[in-house]
Amino acid sequence: MMISSSPLEKNIKKLQQYVNDSIDAKYRDYSFSYSVKYSYLTEQQKNSVTEFEIEEFSNKLMLFVRKNRVLKQIIHDIEKPDFLWEGSFVECLSGEEKKTYVEYDFSSFNILEFIKTPSLYDETLPHLSHIIDYVVCIRYLKYLKSLIKPEKPQKPTNYQFVEPQKEKEHKVKVREESTEQDFGAKFEEWEIDLLTKCINDSRIFSKTITSETMNEIFFCRLKFPLIIANGKNKLLAYFFTSLDDRSLIIRNWQSLCERKTLFQSFSGHILKQNDYSSNVYSNKIKEPKDCHIIDKYIKQLTKD
Repeated sequence: MMISSSPLEKNIKKLQQYVNDSIDAKYRDYSFSYSVKYSYLTEQQKNSVTEFEIEEFSNKLMLFVRKNRVLKQIIHDIEKPDFLWEGSFVECLSGEEKKTYVEYDFSSFNILEFIKTPSLYDETLPHLSHIIDYVVCIRYLKYLKSLIKPEKPQKPTNYQFVEPQKEKEHKVKVREESTEQDFGAKFEEWEIDLLTKCINDSRIFSKTITSETMNEIFFCRLKFPLIIANGKNKLLAYFFTSLDDRSLIIRNWQSLCERKTLFQSFSGHILKQNDYSSNVYSNKIKEPKDCHIIDKYIKQLTKD
């Protein structure tokens, strides 16, 4: 005799297919778009740019797990074909959430809409969009890691012909060169003036800055960290991302800002790389207030 499924099991298993379809669609979008970008990179750029992408999405993954209690419980379940029912998902739901899934009316459910934008169903189908984003992120990171090419092993040095003192001096020299890294910007004087006006009009810092200070930022020669105005951390990240997107500054500007201790939040702490990456990610979800000011100036900067 066949045992009939409960309404909860029936609905969860029905939703599993739509969740899988949404995951597949989003993953294809992420991987395909990056493959296009990857095809235009030089061999020297491919590993470093991909590693930066891995870092950004690793930070996203961390935030997903930190902010959603359910994800913490189903991390090891997502490899199962029917992980929503066969894993710990149902056990993690509150009584009210289980009731929501039991009583869900599929007559108002738009499959294509859910696959494309699952977050529209956050209130009626709790946690599903977060689970989808989490799994997509996992798969995308695996794809990115597969693109990292192992470095070619260096030929062994014949130490019989190398003086130890010279070898030591060479290593010190390399370290000194790496610490002199700056934004790699090559702006003309009028462009620096334009960017200075952009910063001041958008009121990113607690005080107005001069073109000289703008140059000191790009060459990492500030004597003291600049204090960011209250609530403007995201706008600062937006400013540098806008320059980065147009290849006007180096890709690893976030780690550079931390290492050179360039900026201090209004609350008093030096911004770390994680602060910048979190703001960059947040800006992708919702653009910061006054970003149109930056867009206006950047458009003038890159005008043909």
